[in-house]
Amino acid sequence: MAIELGLSLSQIFGVLSAGLLFGGLFSPFSGSLTDRFGGRWIMVGGSLVAGLALISMGQVTNWQQLLVTIIVAEGAGMFVLYNVAFAAVVRLDLSVPAQRSISIITLFGGVASTVFWPLTLFLFNEHGWQTTWVILGVAYLIVCLPIHGFALRGPAHLTVLGNQEKGSDWPELQGAARKRGMLWMVISFIFSGYLMGAVMALWVTNVQDLGHT
Repeated sequence: MAIELGLSLSQIFGVLSAGLLFGGLFSPFSGSLTDRFGGRWIMVGGSLVAGLALISMGQVTNWQQLLVTIIVAEGAGMFVLYNVAFAAVVRLDLSVPAQRSISIITLFGGVASTVFWPLTLFLFNEHGWQTTWVILGVAYLIVCLPIHGFALRGPAHLTVLGNQEKGSDWPELQGAARKRGMLWMVISFIFSGYLMGAVMALWVTNVQDLGHT
């Protein structure tokens, strides 16, 4: 993709970094909408925009178009990833504890990477990057969008009292301790995100440099 668009690897990562930054800035907005309306239609709308953004990514011809589609895709991602999914299932009146639902989502989220890395590479080798983006975008629209609409239907709690759930032994932080806890959590997310992003961005090229395919 970089070669056909005449971009260096550094420029590609620069565009990707800009998209990630935009997605991070969009997170508070997605959280606010989720608190107000619940996760179902937020994730349905995010799936629609994300699918269209991926399809559009297969049509780009220069770095400006790539930047726009990456920004839109990353922004839409803030409406369909873990953050919204966790908040959505906690609000639902389910027959299973929210902790179990969150654990299942996390498990399958990890498995998804294991499946889609080789699948995406196969599609790229067989059809090229343009068709691969289109296939992934269409799959998002016909698979993820209806799943979000179907799985998240049902009555929701008006309030979420996480620390009062049955079996919870964790006291709620208050005052200055709460602020310190939030600060340390944000710092841990920043560094873990940096490390995971570096691994995902450099893993394939590092393996190729070692002579593997």
